[in-house]
Amino acid sequence: MDVVIFKTQKMQFLYKHYLHFYSNLIDKLDTIISPAVFQNSNFFSYNIYNYLFQKNIMSKDYDNNDLIAGYLKQGYVKLNNVPPNEIDDLVSILDKQNPLKTNKNYLYNYEINDVVLNKIKVIVNYYLSDFLDNFSKFYKMRVKLGKIRISRNYPIPKNHNKEVYSNFFHSDAFTCNLLRVFVNLQDVSETEGPMILVKNDKKKLFLKETNYKTRYKYDKIKNKDHYFINSGSKGDVLLCNTTENLHRAGDIEEGKHRDMLFLDFLAYPFNDTSDFLNDELLLSGEMIKKIAKPKGIKNLIEIYKKCKNK
Repeated sequence: MDVVIFKTQKMQFLYKHYLHFYSNLIDKLDTIISPAVFQNSNFFSYNIYNYLFQKNIMSKDYDNNDLIAGYLKQGYVKLNNVPPNEIDDLVSILDKQNPLKTNKNYLYNYEINDVVLNKIKVIVNYYLSDFLDNFSKFYKMRVKLGKIRISRNYPIPKNHNKEVYSNFFHSDAFTCNLLRVFVNLQDVSETEGPMILVKNDKKKLFLKETNYKTRYKYDKIKNKDHYFINSGSKGDVLLCNTTENLHRAGDIEEGKHRDMLFLDFLAYPFNDTSDFLNDELLLSGEMIKKIAKPKGIKNLIEIYKKCKNK
């Protein structure tokens, strides 16, 4: 009996060991193949999903819609701005959290409490309604807010060679069900480290010139012709295809910082007509993981079928 138990335990150990090994191998191949085929560093499986989603699910009737046409052509588009007074109201709430820099801490994430959450819901309802209406029609399903993050980036020392806050070129590992929106909570010039995005028509050239392999392995270049730089005024709003476009957080000069509101929206394939997820799901980001970051091919296929049959 002991021999049988031992053999069973050994088989379970070997199964887990090889499953872990092949899972890691697939992940590595995923990111190695994607730059060559799709000119980004997203998972190859997600890129295939995105290709099929765009081909078979998204509406083809957008020729007269500058918002969607611009997003597809460029990989980014400016949305209606949020009035500065609305931003000032939000910032005054956030300032009470006293976001002071500490040693070796280059990123501060603000707490999304009930007051902050309610303020953001007002901003979304009043100033992002055109975006939500247009993209709900384009995706053929309701687009709703899935997660909120507000963060402050501080300067990183020049001799610091580790990634601190997505400051290496990468693509976000999500499906195209994710729509990521950036809202400036202050005026952002190049000294405050705006996001830098590789333009759609410069992807191949960028990958070649940088000898891009992964977000941790590429040559640094300073050719601004390759980039869209998200500088702008307080209240400016950018919709960016971070799943298919290489991008990174910009470099911040000493004595400066950058405050940004990140709004992750979801193309939501379930029968729910409410404007928002319930607060618990919204704050946890659970639905983002379920819908836009499914684990395994089986779950990926299930989400695709759910979207296609919506």
